[in-house]
Amino acid sequence: MYIKATSVFFCIGLVLLSSSFLSCSRNEQDSKDLYIQADNLSKNGEYGKAKELLKKAIEKSPDFSEGLYALGDLYYRQGNLDTAILLLEKSIEITPNNFDALNKLANSYNKKEQFDKAITGYEAAIKLRPDSILTYNNLAGAYISKGDLDKGITTYQKVVGMLKNYSPDYTRELLPDAYYNTANALARKRDYKSAINTYNAAISLRPVFPEAFYYMGLTYYNNNEREKAQLCFESAIAQKPDYRIAFHDLGVIMNQKGDSAAGCNYLGLATSLGGQYNEAITLFEKSISKNPKSVEPYYNAGLTYALTGNTQKAIEYFTKATVLQPNFPDAYINLQALYQKIGNKEKSEAAAKMAIKTTANAQNKQSKSGFKY
Repeated sequence: MYIKATSVFFCIGLVLLSSSFLSCSRNEQDSKDLYIQADNLSKNGEYGKAKELLKKAIEKSPDFSEGLYALGDLYYRQGNLDTAILLLEKSIEITPNNFDALNKLANSYNKKEQFDKAITGYEAAIKLRPDSILTYNNLAGAYISKGDLDKGITTYQKVVGMLKNYSPDYTRELLPDAYYNTANALARKRDYKSAINTYNAAISLRPVFPEAFYYMGLTYYNNNEREKAQLCFESAIAQKPDYRIAFHDLGVIMNQKGDSAAGCNYLGLATSLGGQYNEAITLFEKSISKNPKSVEPYYNAGLTYALTGNTQKAIEYFTKATVLQPNFPDAYINLQALYQKIGNKEKSEAAAKMAIKTTANAQNKQSKSGFKY
């Protein structure tokens, strides 16, 4: 009887173990199925539904590392960094060698300005993947944000070196940004000469780079080379016509040089771009009073009056601009629109004809000047 009872107990034990194993397996499979469904939803931008499925997956399998990471990633994308950090940390506890989770956790700390934790995370991720250029780049940024300029510059320089050793087009596209970031750090360290050389390296690879021109101008200015700073600010504006801060700093330089007419005009543009239209108009008026023959402040005042809804004043200033510069197609185009707005068909048609005529004249002038396309 004893042997029989033991035998029965043993068999029951086997059945119980088998049942438990099948139950765990089923939960794990269900979690993976939910994870796959959530991934498809996420790819289609249905983040809310994806989150709910991932929560169900984790309820079924609390140690489901991939699900914890995916849910943390969704919270990260939606800006809920505290929840993202909790989920990512739990995922890493289960799977310590998850590069993506370590990197995302470091990004989360970086965004929360907890730079020491971010640096630790990036360094751990780099140990797993020493060839990750982007992680090195983020590590450098964290060092700079923390105020450790030397380590930041050294790490950015490593990024530059890594990119130079790669031939694919996408890495060459990143190289100007790496130079630019390095130059910004050098400028913050007041190593102006090295910063300027590095900005030039960025621009040589990406000639249309208004931010690099602007910050190189700021570096020249801080190094008391104002003529060069002016040229850089002008280049930045030529590439980015709404570059408010570049207009402001150019205005400051022009005022310092004694050309307050140009200075007030540029400061007016910066103020207008910032939506402070009344202050901008005051600055344009001041520019006009300093140099009544300069067409730019009349035109800019006209644009600003138009933005305030003062159509009559806008017409007045655009008209003054055309008197000073008869071949001014943009002024005529704006006059056409404004006259049409107030129902003056005759003047609107006349302005349209002048716009066509002056545009043609400008094109002919360019052609005769030897422009080639």
